[in-house]
Amino acid sequence: MSNNTVLDRPADPDYIKSNRPFDSELNKVDIKVIKRDGILSEYDSSKIRVAISKAFIDVEGNDSSLSNRLNEIANELTNFITQDISKNWPSNTPISIESIQDKVELALIKHNFAQVHRSYIVYREKHAEERFASKEKMLKPAVFVTLED
Repeated sequence: MSNNTVLDRPADPDYIKSNRPFDSELNKVDIKVIKRDGILSEYDSSKIRVAISKAFIDVEGNDSSLSNRLNEIANELTNFITQDISKNWPSNTPISIESIQDKVELALIKHNFAQVHRSYIVYREKHAEERFASKEKMLKPAVFVTLED
């Protein structure tokens, strides 16, 4: 990354938003995503941005959701992850949700957001447990009771 991005600067809560908004054109890639149910969908970088923002809010508190700094960091990380996928993922090969989440984790570590990384891991684990519990609930056989007359 160049030295003019928020990711290259130390975290500063008073940092004023720069002119680097979320680059929606940059984040349009022709990659299919394999959802957990096996269905293919279009890559949507805004989902990455939302997940990153939620992890920052979990660490920094609800007031941070209005922070220009948080928005800029989420934008920069999303751009970074999307560029990485675009450049390094094999063309015409769908990417799984888990692979995208792994890339989010790596980006958080690479850019020294250790607490946010931990929050993101906990979020992933919690949702995995919820999915597992939901599947178990659906797989439990129904119990039928027959009463004698």
